[in-house]
Parts: sequence; structure tokens; C-alpha cells
Amino acid sequence: MAGEEEVIKVEKKPKKRKKTLIIIAVVLLAVLLLLVLLGWLALRIGVLGFLFPALEERWPAPTPPEHVEKVPDYMFEVPEILVNLDDGGSRNRFLSVKFYVGYDNARLESQLEQRMPEIRDKVNKVLWDVSSEEIMTAEGKEQLRDDLHRTIDEMFLEDEIVGIYFWHVMVQ
Repeated sequence: MAGEEEVIKVEKKPKKRKKTLIIIAVVLLAVLLLLVLLGWLALRIGVLGFLFPALEERWPAPTPPEHVEKVPDYMFEVPEILVNLDDGGSRNRFLSVKFYVGYDNARLESQLEQRMPEIRDKVNKVLWDVSSEEIMTAEGKEQLRDDLHRTIDEMFLEDEIVGIYFWHVMVQ
């Protein structure tokens, strides 16, 4: 019986080696991925082009767009305005316009609220001069946008109004 109770020792070194190899492979893969990402980023921002001009010729850095429209920090909603168009015909036509005023200075909101009756009056005067044929074209809508922008901007300090943004322009 003494011989049967003999304990056999088995070394587990091959398993430990396997775990070590997996860890090394994962670390190497992560380092390689990081190097590729940093190289791509350096190429996109132009650092590699400075160090290696041949790379810049082959893959030039992106150029910024020529005209970027400024996005206003704040928007003020002008309630819908409905006017009767005088097209000279027997049929009555109506123009419905709803838009937002874009601006960057936070203090302008209280001024816009206080002067809303005056703004509506000036907008009505602009809309009364529009014909249904003009407003049906894209150029006519852009002209209306420019006219409204200029009219409202004149009521405040220079260049405080960033833009006019239509919700809808509708002729009925």
C-alpha cells in the first residue's frame, strides 16, 4: 500500500508560458495599434510633412473650407407673421413667414423681446413689398432673408444680428 499512495508531481510551466506569450502578444498589438494611430494623426495635422516632405506631397493635409458660415450662440423666435399680398389680381394671396433671429450677445434677447412690436412692424413693411412671384423662387427667398436681416440689424448696434433662419415661408 505504501507504493500506491505515491504522489505524482506534475509541473505546470507550459501553461504559465502560454499565458505569458498571450500577454506579450496583446501588449505588442496594442503598442503597434497606438503607433499606427499616432502616425496617422501626425500625418493629418502635418507634423510628418514637416519631417518628411515626400509624405506631404503624397498625402497633403486637408485644407480648411473657404467659407464657413458662422453659427450664432443664441436664437430668438419671431412669431408667425401673416400678410396679404397685393399682386394686382382679383385673387387674394397671403404670405406666412416664421423665422428665427440669430445673435451672439446674450443681452440682446431682452432687447428683442421689448422691441418685438417694432420688429413686427418693420418686417410687415418688408413683406408688403414682396410679390408672390418673387417669393416662389430661391433667389427671392434669399433676397427676403437679406432684407429682413438688414432691417432688423439696423434697429440694433452694428453687426449684432448674425443671421435670419426661416422656419417657413408660405404663399397661399
